Amino acid sequence: TSWTTASSATSPVLVAGLTNGSTYSIKLRSYNVRGAGTASTAVSGTPIWTPAGPSLSSVQGSNQTLTLYFSPPVDTGGSAITNYEYSTDGGSTWTTRSPVSTDRPLVITGLTNGTAYNTAVRAVNAKGAGTSSNTIGAKPATVPGAPSITSVTASHTSLSVNFSAPASDGGEAVSNYEYSIDNGQTWTARNPATPASPLLITGLNNATDYTVKLRAVNVRGAGPESTGTVGRPAGAPAAPVIAGVASTDGGLSVSFVLGSDNGAAITNIEHSTDNGLTWTTRSPASVTSPLDISGLTNGTAYPVRIRAVNAQGSGTASTASTATPATVPTAPTIDSVSPQDGSLLVAVSGGTDGGAAVTTYEYSSDGGTTWTATGS
Repeated sequence: TSWTTASSATSPVLVAGLTNGSTYSIKLRSYNVRGAGTASTAVSGTPIWTPAGPSLSSVQGSNQTLTLYFSPPVDTGGSAITNYEYSTDGGSTWTTRSPVSTDRPLVITGLTNGTAYNTAVRAVNAKGAGTSSNTIGAKPATVPGAPSITSVTASHTSLSVNFSAPASDGGEAVSNYEYSIDNGQTWTARNPATPASPLLITGLNNATDYTVKLRAVNVRGAGPESTGTVGRPAGAPAAPVIAGVASTDGGLSVSFVLGSDNGAAITNIEHSTDNGLTWTTRSPASVTSPLDISGLTNGTAYPVRIRAVNAQGSGTASTASTATPATVPTAPTIDSVSPQDGSLLVAVSGGTDGGAAVTTYEYSSDGGTTWTATGS
């Protein structure tokens, strides 16, 4: 047995230099000028102190939640760790874990998504709360809410989807969108990634209905899908075919067969009488054959082309078909009548040909009641 002189003869007596967590058998004896007195009865005692700081390795955010991953203190202060406290403001204030537990990790709930928290953890033993761990900043977050499709605009083999961003980004910025053209069965990430509206979907088939849905993406993943909106890609119409052109007085009557509408109904026809240099819209609008063109000059040849129109614009022009407006000739003038043996020789000056060459004359010898073609 070894004895150490105390630093003071008053109570309490400090026994220093011991090891936390180790149990000691303590005796005391008084000492005066005559020497050491009789020893007291032995009493056991174990020195303890608050724990050292844990080591916080990472913090994972989820919906209104932070999960703290840490290693327990190497030095427990000589007393078993019974609980942990955590801080979300860098150690300014502390909250006791409830229910009491020493399990790891430690989950903090009831937080606000998108708010940055400076987290720390400290161990608790019988002596109290120990030293704080290092701090790590983190934000609770979840996936974004659902966006809203405001319109879908069709073009050739593509759809342009206008949308409004979700009311909530889940606490992390929306970085991209995914789209579905089969009502949500399969999804494609927008490439290159951008959160801007509109979203252009290409490589589609004209005249095919697609049910389009969108969903927003942040670092937590893809959120819920929007309501579906049907879109039909469409292009300008294919070229019609001119089946025939009939001459009329000062005009042409164009018979035609429409080509494919390329996904959007044909609403009208345009025509050109100068081989496609300029175009005139049919008025009133109609897609019925034939197309009557008026205001032309009899006897002038016109290279006629037509093209169909739909919501996407004017389509490909037809091949040109040349025709000449014409009407019947004007009346000729009889210059003289010479008697012959059983006949009359009539000298004549022709009128205008009406736009088509005069090919023969007819004569009447009964004042116009009956007519006979010359050469008959």
